[in-house]
Order: sequence, then C-alpha cells, then structure tokens
Amino acid sequence: MRTLKKAVALYDELYEKGQKIIEKHNPCGLKIDSTGKASCISSRGEVEDKGQYIYRVPDDGDLCCGGCRYLTKKGCKAKCLCCKLYLCSNFPEKHPAKVELLELRKMVYRRIDFMFSIRRSRKLCIQDASGVLKDRMFYGFGRI
Repeated sequence: MRTLKKAVALYDELYEKGQKIIEKHNPCGLKIDSTGKASCISSRGEVEDKGQYIYRVPDDGDLCCGGCRYLTKKGCKAKCLCCKLYLCSNFPEKHPAKVELLELRKMVYRRIDFMFSIRRSRKLCIQDASGVLKDRMFYGFGRI
C-alpha cells in the first residue's frame, strides 16, 4: 500500500466487512433499557462458553466501550476499524464472529497496520497515516 488513497479505501472496505459480520452474528446483543442505558450480553452475564456462563460485573454497567469519547446514547459516532474488528475477551476464541473478525484483522496487520488504533476515529487515523506513509517511504520501506 503505497498511497494514502488506497489505504483509506482498504480501511473503508474492511470496516464494512466487519460491520456485516457484526450484523450477521449480533454477538453483543445490544439492548437499550427504558432509561436509555445500553447493555450487552457480557454486561448482563449472558455470554456462554462451553455450556457455562461467564459473568462480568462492570463497574458502572456500561458496555466494554464505555467511557469512550465517541460513544453516545445513539451508539458510536466514530468509524473506528480497530473497534469494529474486536470482540471483548468474554467471548470464546472459537465464536464464529470472533473467527471471521480475526481474518479481517490479519489483513489489516499485513496491509494497513499504521491505521489500526483503538478508540480513534477514521479521521484521526487518516491524519496520522499520512505522516507514517511519508516516514516509511523516506526510510526505505517500499511495501507498505
């Protein structure tokens, strides 16, 4: 990946693929209660691993992404590839969504690792990527 334009196109493509996986499997099982508070199956203690439930007691009942500056009552307002391609550690490694998302992450690691930061918007990743691409080319890393 030698150009920022190609890197951004791949970022967007992988993000959309990740979104389709999340929609297909609905692993988080997000629910909004009557007060507007969001919960996931992990925070509700509903993650099943080998027939036994894994319970997590979050400090404030929030989602694993609670406290992120991009999380609003209407959901995430950032297009963050890193966040889209991960499931929390309460899911077993063989969970179908986790397996499919791992394949996308491998592609990210090989092609656009410099644009893969958790809790960073697409805009910030692109801003940083421009400098990284210049540095890599300057120091002789031909394949980016």
